[in-house]
Amino acid sequence: MTHTTHPSTATTAKGSHRAEWALYASYAALLLLACAGPMVPQAVHYHDFADQRSLVGLHNALDVLSNLPFLLIGALGCWALWRTPQAVLPAAARVWLVLVFGGLVATAIGSSFYHLAPSDWRVFWDRMGMLPVFAGVLALAVQAHLSQRAAVVTAISLLVGGVASLLVWLHTAQLLPWAVLQGGGMVLLQVLAVQQ
Repeated sequence: MTHTTHPSTATTAKGSHRAEWALYASYAALLLLACAGPMVPQAVHYHDFADQRSLVGLHNALDVLSNLPFLLIGALGCWALWRTPQAVLPAAARVWLVLVFGGLVATAIGSSFYHLAPSDWRVFWDRMGMLPVFAGVLALAVQAHLSQRAAVVTAISLLVGGVASLLVWLHTAQLLPWAVLQGGGMVLLQVLAVQQ
């Protein structure tokens, strides 16, 4: 007995394959921009905040306390994942959600650490906390529209590229790679959002 592939299925698979390679090409273009683009330093007054008041000895209190919702959502999300049976949630999706919710907890900790005594060294850890969230959200979106393989490539690229871009900024004051990573991620989410 011979098995035939339905034409629409073959067309969809081919289109998905092309879209996946277009995604990788866009990553390569962003990497080129990050490496060869102009010098973009961090704003001189970056560490000046709108509210620098203290509360019961807590410096920049409102900026620090604004991280509590991230901590709460992250902790609740991790707890919900822990209680969700393996059969209900696919392993790949679970990994991406762990990055998202664990990253929210890391973001709350890193951002609080930064806002207590703003400095370049501390904002490095603030931004590091955001990386898992970016990676998890984008991986979920890419997996939903393209493939698990593309989601894995996306998550690894973001995590490795993010750490590298932050180290580059910390040692050279070049913020462009980090800006490209953030901006490219936002554009990708917008593009995926309008896909059918």
